[in-house]
Amino acid sequence: MSISYTISKLLRVLAGAAISLVCCISCTGCSSRVDQADIADLDSQHPAFRAVALHKVAHENNTDYLARQIELLADEDPAVRFYAISSLKELTGTDNGYHYQHSSDSRRAAIRKWQLWLSERERLTLQQQE
Repeated sequence: MSISYTISKLLRVLAGAAISLVCCISCTGCSSRVDQADIADLDSQHPAFRAVALHKVAHENNTDYLARQIELLADEDPAVRFYAISSLKELTGTDNGYHYQHSSDSRRAAIRKWQLWLSERERLTLQQQE
């Protein structure tokens, strides 16, 4: 086994543990925690708060924060990326080819698709308002 394979495997295990921890934090008594969450925590310096805020956005079916959710697809924390794509998928019905655990290059390409999707959505919304 090579060192890079071992490190890669270790990182996947750690990412899974981080996601499990966030799931525990956000889903224990899920509805009460989500109700108490603050959407402003999308900008928190704490990954767990960002993750819970993402869960709240999806729980409330709130599409006002799509741009921020798309930004969080590039978050350094895999749990935040997981919740960002989960909430986007719940709100839009698609993942646009994004996978939170893929390489940063692969994620960047999918994030670009999300940005183009959002631009088109905003353009159509403006057209409908005219």
